[in-house]
Amino acid sequence: MDVDPLADTVPPRYAVESDDEDEYNPLPSQSSSAKPRAAPSVNIKIVGNIATKCPLAVMSGPAAAHWAGGAALGEQKGAVYVNSKMVGLLFVPSWTDSVVLVSETARHTTLPLWAQHQYAQAISNHFAPTSMVLLDTYFSKGYISSSDPPTGAPVRHLAVNHTPSANLRVPLYAPPNLVHTTSAAFMALLYLQSLEPQGSKVPGLLLLAPSSTLPPQPPSTIGAGEGGPIPLSDDAEWSADEMELVQSTVCTVLGAKTPSVWKGRSTLSRGSSEASKRRTGDVGDGGMYI
Repeated sequence: MDVDPLADTVPPRYAVESDDEDEYNPLPSQSSSAKPRAAPSVNIKIVGNIATKCPLAVMSGPAAAHWAGGAALGEQKGAVYVNSKMVGLLFVPSWTDSVVLVSETARHTTLPLWAQHQYAQAISNHFAPTSMVLLDTYFSKGYISSSDPPTGAPVRHLAVNHTPSANLRVPLYAPPNLVHTTSAAFMALLYLQSLEPQGSKVPGLLLLAPSSTLPPQPPSTIGAGEGGPIPLSDDAEWSADEMELVQSTVCTVLGAKTPSVWKGRSTLSRGSSEASKRRTGDVGDGGMYI
């Protein structure tokens, strides 16, 4: 007769269903009586006696800081505060009747995800813009495309309630690529407002400048900002030609009273070299071209 020497042994640990006392769990238990965490409060204050019901430009991120340095915006007319922290600067340039908001630049703060929609809502409710043009950045090496990418990553655009002119020299920012910054909150808000029964279809155009720098994760809190003039950075990765393209498109959308040319430094050697270093996004360069 065959004898199984393991017949009377204890089954292995993995064959036993675990219970509450099987292992120590360092995570706090989620009891039914635990209250959900309340969403942080967002207090938005807009300072300055500035006209409303006119075209509005919302320029965000490092590309906006570089653009503003050569766009002849003039004297600062106001500011936007979020929870007492300065987030944006307001200008009324002499070359247009529109309002320009330079927001979340390198000198200011980046908004957390939980504050982006309320920020866009407050700006929209206060200024009631008749049209909007926005500027932000996209990660050029992560841009997904089914066709051969151009020689250099171009400035791209997204439009809502707006049919771009045939003369627009800016290609589309095509799906499945996404925008995760505050500019997306503005564009989504314009679209949702157009779906309301009494909502107005405010045209919006978002310009996205290419960047070879991977964008950082949004912060969990709002950091402190500081005012003052916005310098024209020597180490910006955008060439003068790209900024002039942005400037001409902005002037067209806003309806500039007089032609305005982006006036950068006489030589942007480092910026031009950085722009020339941007690749087309091939797989071998860390891109997502398929």
